[in-house]
Amino acid sequence: MSLFNKLAGVGCALVCAALLFGCSAKEGELVVAKVGNNNVTLKEYENLYLKSSGSREQAAASTQEEREKFLDLMTKFKLKLSDAYEQRLDKRPEIQSEITQYKGSLVAAYLTERQINAPGIKKLFDAQQVEVRASHILLSLSPTAEPSDSEKVYKAAYELIGKLKAGAPFDSLAVAHSNDPSVSQNKGDLYYFTAGRMVAEFEEAAFALKPGEITQKPVRTQYGLHIIKCADRKPSSGEIKASHIMIRFEKQDPAPEDTLAAYNKIKLIQDSLKTGTDFAELAIRNSQDPGSAPRGGDLGWFQRARWIQPFDEQAFKLKPAQVSNIVRTIYGYHLIKCYDARPPKSFEDSKKELQQIYQQTRFQADYNKFFDKLKAQTQLSMNDKVVDQFVVSFDSLKTTRDSAWSNTLPADLGKQAVMKFGQRSVTCDSVVSIMKTRPDMTSTPLTSNALRQQLTKIGEQLVYQVKGETVEKEYPEFAGIMKEYTDGILLYQIEQERVWGKVAVNDTALQKYFDANRDKFMWPDRVDFSSISFYSDSLAKVAHNKLKDGKTFEQVVAEDSVRTKAPNNYQTTFAKGSAKLSSDAMKTLVKVAADLKSDASLRLQLVAQPDTATKKAQMEKLAKQRLEAVKGQLTKKLGVDAGRIVWYSRPQARGQAITSVKETKDSLARARKLEIEKLASQINMEIMGRRSWFVGGIENQLQPVTTDERTMKADSLQVGAFSAPFNYRGNFTVVRLNKKEPLRRKTYAEAGTEVSSAFQEYESKRLEKEWIDGLRKRSPVVENKEALKHAFAPSK
Repeated sequence: MSLFNKLAGVGCALVCAALLFGCSAKEGELVVAKVGNNNVTLKEYENLYLKSSGSREQAAASTQEEREKFLDLMTKFKLKLSDAYEQRLDKRPEIQSEITQYKGSLVAAYLTERQINAPGIKKLFDAQQVEVRASHILLSLSPTAEPSDSEKVYKAAYELIGKLKAGAPFDSLAVAHSNDPSVSQNKGDLYYFTAGRMVAEFEEAAFALKPGEITQKPVRTQYGLHIIKCADRKPSSGEIKASHIMIRFEKQDPAPEDTLAAYNKIKLIQDSLKTGTDFAELAIRNSQDPGSAPRGGDLGWFQRARWIQPFDEQAFKLKPAQVSNIVRTIYGYHLIKCYDARPPKSFEDSKKELQQIYQQTRFQADYNKFFDKLKAQTQLSMNDKVVDQFVVSFDSLKTTRDSAWSNTLPADLGKQAVMKFGQRSVTCDSVVSIMKTRPDMTSTPLTSNALRQQLTKIGEQLVYQVKGETVEKEYPEFAGIMKEYTDGILLYQIEQERVWGKVAVNDTALQKYFDANRDKFMWPDRVDFSSISFYSDSLAKVAHNKLKDGKTFEQVVAEDSVRTKAPNNYQTTFAKGSAKLSSDAMKTLVKVAADLKSDASLRLQLVAQPDTATKKAQMEKLAKQRLEAVKGQLTKKLGVDAGRIVWYSRPQARGQAITSVKETKDSLARARKLEIEKLASQINMEIMGRRSWFVGGIENQLQPVTTDERTMKADSLQVGAFSAPFNYRGNFTVVRLNKKEPLRRKTYAEAGTEVSSAFQEYESKRLEKEWIDGLRKRSPVVENKEALKHAFAPSK
């Protein structure tokens, strides 16, 4: 071909494209394909692509090949859909009924999201950018209180507001009058809070106040009437990451000498920090918070008001790397270290959490207000007289699962309107028909209360169906959503009829397909192996050494089972008034020390229980001497690390049994005395942290060689050999090769469902291709792939 002819051919193609697709259209109006007589614009292509890709950034980064592939899928979708409409599937009564019924649900979901959820969550987020410190006085008032009772409580509330305006101290009035159970501790002070922490009515009133202001009228909530004073208002503090060391008070209401003992301990720890000792190390060794101590005192990230007020106040004053002074709470003394701080989360990052809070605390009230407006717009009215007759027309001992449950409804009542939407009526017969078709109403008890609840649900459903008649005028984008749903139903139905409904699966067809495709059903190279996993590298090495010494997997696991069943509790008994270890106690300590040395993860807790009913100071001193004797023997003589031992002295609780028979009373007293003496003479030792070395037991599997690290390790071994420990999914694993199975064909029985799935996929693709080829002949497809280069261009 000459150069002239080549150029002429190109020119002709460009002219044809211009005639077909148009050259002067704006980018969004460019035609990317023509399916029969219908054009597909670039804008329509982009909208569908974005719904499948997730974000415009991802779509803009797509390759030309990916775009062309999606265009092919899109044209097939258009062809299938045009066939569905040509077959008038949308006119079928059962499909129209499904679309009509679903439209109400779609309207409900659309309006709920647009009018309630989205604005409600955003409003909650905006409110959470501020935190308020407020106090309140609560006057209890039941939501169902009689008017006379309500009047009395309101009168009392206004009297208190008057006193506050006259200068009366808020905390004093709170202590004297508030019904909040916590008022004796906090004097009405609720500390800092942000949106989502209190009931909605309370928060709305509190957040409307400026510092120093008091509500001018009582605030009604489900708990009663509140008088609220704002103490402070400031931007949200965000979150901090902190750790703490706690020395716990021995009693809930400690005596001065108890608090002094705890203070002396925390002061020694504080002094150690000043010399440069690591905070986490001190927490592990000394903190008496069992939850955080093993993690070095780590409390993770937390927001305001996560912990008790004195603790929280000090924690949020710290900057990263700072350590607090000694902080006292009702639990004990604390040292707090702040490791990091970050601002409040962005709206996108906190959206999921906000949605949960909103659903729990705000949604229902907002929904009720919104639905009341909808009922007014759709002119819903209930005929209470007919409702009362309807709910007693059935056998209350039956449910709607009984086939003849509706037969007892009187014929004349069935024709009466139970509810109206303007001039349109919904009869009792219509309600029965709806109840028979709704899956959630198939087991409704035919009691008055249950039927009233179902009438409310049906009324709600019909409100949205009526609203659906006008929703597209108010929200034009809803028409597109409804069209997508309708198209989805039609596409599903036409594919069932043209493809899936024609796939015939039977043994003859499956066997024939299997025989023709034997090489598709293969067992790859496989290994039969056993594996055991350990919690740590050191444990894996210990077990590996046992294997090298000739023990089997099964023997190593059996030994561990014996170890985990070993006793964890021991006692050492002292002579009365003595802190000297007996020979029996020494033998017990040798066992305990050997146990601790065999497993570095174990810790030991020593507990003394002195009888402090008399000679308190002397008994406590003796208990301490005994604890020191046990600990000293373990650490100095038997080589146990002191950091692995914690010890406490916990005086025994003294109680007295109440009996009416003197002999019983005397015998109980003697028994109790002996029990007290026995406990006081012992040091209880508890070995903590004992657990199996193994994560699960032995796993025996037959898997393809390329499945994971275990199978590849096994494949590198000789039969019967085992691997060195290696990391697999966070645990340390050893594998043993039992045997190898080379590549081979599967039998028909082994292929099983795999053959059925492959055949159905093959046959459905064949039928779909025949269908699409036929559609292309009736409605030719012309694609303008060059136009796809303009897709997802940045807006100008």
